[in-house]
Amino acid sequence: MVAMSGPIIANTYRAAQIWTGAPGVPHDVVNVFHFRTTTATVDDIVNNFRLAFEDQMPTWLSVLNGSQQWTRCDILKLDGSSATQVFTVDPLAGSGSGATIPQGCMVYSHHTSQRGPRGRGRNYIGPVTETAQDNGTGFWDTGNARTEQAAFQAAMADAGITWVVASYVHSDAHEITSFSCSPFMRTQRKRAATG
Repeated sequence: MVAMSGPIIANTYRAAQIWTGAPGVPHDVVNVFHFRTTTATVDDIVNNFRLAFEDQMPTWLSVLNGSQQWTRCDILKLDGSSATQVFTVDPLAGSGSGATIPQGCMVYSHHTSQRGPRGRGRNYIGPVTETAQDNGTGFWDTGNARTEQAAFQAAMADAGITWVVASYVHSDAHEITSFSCSPFMRTQRKRAATG
């Protein structure tokens, strides 16, 4: 068997948020974002990601238990040869309270001008708290979620960093053009591995 390098996508970086301390979850929770830039350094990506996230994503933070914290950011340049760089970030805690639903999450969906799965992405935010989803009724108010995602995207763009959906199968990335957020609690879904 021949070892294969990761995908090669020009000027694109995988940024993994590492969340620790989720009650009832014995492992770290990881959320993956992809960014494209021709001008920002890796330090710029991490610093702007952390600041823009805290400033622009209060709905995301509101569904996470206050003991759950974003403590680390792992950055991988998708050039096929770079190693992952690990950064400690100033801890950013969720602002929710109450019992945690380990398998429950809020889903943010991202859409691009590219048709099909190649142009769609998701973030699974969780585990959510019972109080976040209206005290166990299974849904929440998503009124601000789309506005917040657009504000986060704009803050990153101001720093020369574009939020994208990356397709590892097609080795390309597309700028996010619209957002949605399901009002109902979900569980994480993944496409079956191929190959």
